[in-house]
Amino acid sequence: MISDELFRLAFEYRKTKLWEKMQDTLVFAVKLTGGEIGYISIVNSDRANCGLELYIGEKGLESLRVILEANMWLALDYQERLIGQECFLCTFEGKHMLTPWDYKEIINYTRSAGIRLSGKNAYPQFVKCTPGCYPWKLKDDREQEMLCEALSAAIALADLLKTTYPSELGITSIGDAKQEIVCFEKKHGVYETGFIEIPKKRPREWPTPQASNDIGIATLKKIKKTGVWECGLMRFYRPIQNEDEEVPVYPIILLALEISSNYILPVELAVHYEENPEELLNFFINALVQQSICPKRVKVRDHRTYAFFKRFCEKLKIPLSMEDKLPTLEEAEYEFYEHFYMDDAEALQEEAERLDMVQRIGTKEAEEKRPSKKNA
Repeated sequence: MISDELFRLAFEYRKTKLWEKMQDTLVFAVKLTGGEIGYISIVNSDRANCGLELYIGEKGLESLRVILEANMWLALDYQERLIGQECFLCTFEGKHMLTPWDYKEIINYTRSAGIRLSGKNAYPQFVKCTPGCYPWKLKDDREQEMLCEALSAAIALADLLKTTYPSELGITSIGDAKQEIVCFEKKHGVYETGFIEIPKKRPREWPTPQASNDIGIATLKKIKKTGVWECGLMRFYRPIQNEDEEVPVYPIILLALEISSNYILPVELAVHYEENPEELLNFFINALVQQSICPKRVKVRDHRTYAFFKRFCEKLKIPLSMEDKLPTLEEAEYEFYEHFYMDDAEALQEEAERLDMVQRIGTKEAEEKRPSKKNA
């Protein structure tokens, strides 16, 4: 249940219209009562709705940097980056974007507080974004408290901007190098501003499964190595949810193709890849064992897939390389997306726009699907 205080601050923040004075590339910070540093980005009205994003600590900061570096013209890459977000989000939505429970909570609060809802996107919504997962409701009081503190700091900033500009306060975009940004800290009930140094950007880290399936590895060592394989990890852009209270997840699919035959290895999709990358590697090893196949060489095109195969290829002494162009994989990937999405291109575009606005892309559950053999 959302607290009255979070609702109160959200409506007070909406009155400031801070998004009219702040571009969404500008970032400032707040020192939270728990000692963490929260990095705040204003959701700009150019994205058809307004709000605020709160990123916690260095891990959250890296998530924010990934978003700010996104190329919005590369739709699949942009969606992948958004799905990888780690933040808390307050936005103002239309009634049609709310669940019945959300709507009931808002109406109960506004009636008791004497607030009249009017205008476009008048309903506050609060969600938590976790990498690989569909944005979901806040889970505990502390998460609500942190979002309250972020809204309070933003309200204090809006008050300062009545007589000055963000640049005059030292509010700026964040870059790769170490730099200082404005930080709000509450002392004796009043926010004071200062500057904090933020860490330099770190290389992006990817899950690296350890290839601990010793039985499967031992079996593959007895199989003659054959074929050059082009491989890539892909995100399935429709969430899977088994139970109503479970956070829906965007699964990861491994496409593994032998280029001379165009054979696609049937590998099960991984529902919780970020938390348990070993699961997908075991699915891959089991599929190879079942088909009595062991790759002679593996080619990948990105760091995420390279990290996935690194330990596996080391144990089996399989050459692993990363290359810019993998034509067989690209064709299979295109056919995959064409099968699942292109038949309804308009709906896909709507999903992408909705994700951009509120970090959501779809409300339908998807059944698990496996890549099938192709010209086996």
